[in-house]
Amino acid sequence: MWVDYDGEHILTSSPTASYKSRALRQRPNIAVSVVDPADPWRRISISGRVTNFRDDEGLIFINLLSQRYVGAAYPRPGPREIFVITPDRVRAFVGRR
Repeated sequence: MWVDYDGEHILTSSPTASYKSRALRQRPNIAVSVVDPADPWRRISISGRVTNFRDDEGLIFINLLSQRYVGAAYPRPGPREIFVITPDRVRAFVGRR
C-alpha cells in the first residue's frame, strides 16, 4: 500500500467502490506499518481511524504516489478516492528486539 503524510494525517488511495473502501466505511480502524528499505529492523507502526474520504480529482494524488514509488505515472485509469487517516498511536522500532 502506498502512503503519504501531510504533516498531520496518513494518506492512501484505492479505487472508488473497492472492497477496501467498503470495509473502511464499515469499520474505519486501520493500522499502517512502514519499513525502512535500508534497514528492515527500523520501522514505524501507526494505528488510527479513517476520518475522511476524498475523491482523487484528476488522479493527482495516485500519480504523485506512483511517481514517488515507481518513477512513472499510474497505469490504471478510473475513479479513485483518498483515505485520510488520523493517527491514534505511533510506535517506532529501531534495531532488533
